Amino acid sequence: MPKMPNDALIGKFGRAGDLWGPALVLEKDTFFRNLHAMAERCAAAGVALRPHAKTHKSAQVAREQISAGAVGICCATANEAITLGRLGIDNILLTTPVTERQKISALVALASEITLGIVVDHTSQLELWERAIDDSGANLNVLIDVDIGMRRTGARGGDVVTLAKRTQQSRGMTYVGIQAYSGMVQHIEEFDSRETAYRAQLENLREIIEILRVEGAAPRIVSGGGTGTMDLDLSMGLMTEVQFGSYVFMDVEYSNVKLLQKSENPFSPALFVRSAVISANAREHLTINAGFKSLSTDGPLPQIRDDSSTRYEFFGDEYGRISGPKIENIKLGDHVDIVVPHCDPTVGLHDYFHLIDHDTLVDIWRIDARGPLQIY
Repeated sequence: MPKMPNDALIGKFGRAGDLWGPALVLEKDTFFRNLHAMAERCAAAGVALRPHAKTHKSAQVAREQISAGAVGICCATANEAITLGRLGIDNILLTTPVTERQKISALVALASEITLGIVVDHTSQLELWERAIDDSGANLNVLIDVDIGMRRTGARGGDVVTLAKRTQQSRGMTYVGIQAYSGMVQHIEEFDSRETAYRAQLENLREIIEILRVEGAAPRIVSGGGTGTMDLDLSMGLMTEVQFGSYVFMDVEYSNVKLLQKSENPFSPALFVRSAVISANAREHLTINAGFKSLSTDGPLPQIRDDSSTRYEFFGDEYGRISGPKIENIKLGDHVDIVVPHCDPTVGLHDYFHLIDHDTLVDIWRIDARGPLQIY
């Protein structure tokens, strides 16, 4: 594998400011503090933690999470599951229904090597999986994807019971429970408003669990939840495992969400894009080398780290513009760290995490499963 320019900086004390950028920077102390804080919170609640790898797409980050106590990981795409599974990550749950035959065949092959769980929300999906499994000898754990209010994927009402019973009869497939996730409530900023909206959805989930129990299909696993609904997911007594993801990095969007009713957020931003000032000719702003290709555009504007008075604006594919009273203290060539607006899609724009301990680059971790397709 060819050497990258930043490889030479690994272990060089105080040289992280020399990173070839824009570079995705992961602050070591904050990252591990976030990682262990969530693991401890879940352990105290008696709920298994299965972090969502759609946030990081990295085998190394997954290893750190599992080492800290996670039971395995979640993946949102077949590419994530296959890539991370082939890199040695075991006990993966693919949280999105799959209908493409090539993906199903590749996942069945993976299931002969690792413990793999899938979700379904329609009987036709079960038939596709059964045909692919055939005589392969593979066995997959199956969760019924339940729609508790988002209307994106998931079965509803009596279809949940029908699917559970049908799965119980499937060859090569083991019914283990249900999945319930509501992305629509995760970023409601005020705790009380978010709790009101989500509690109603969890009551729907409670009813479904009871119906399944009465019908002889009681779920052994109830998987779901997210960083924004962490408090209710851990306290309502419905989830047996949680799929929290963004907590490990945080971002502008989640920093604006009050995660706990009476306490400060227990997690802090650990992920930044390190950019450099490339032009200072305009009096009213500076131009930096991080634009649309370095930062996601689906959330709030990026923010300058530790400086609320300096404003970032997108300035083109490769450029950003920063303005405010403090820019007179920033010189041409200085690096500027940017808090990412939405961590998941920003990670998908980069190939590496640069692990920083204070101002020293200590390691570079590959983002293994970015993009929708890899060559296997």
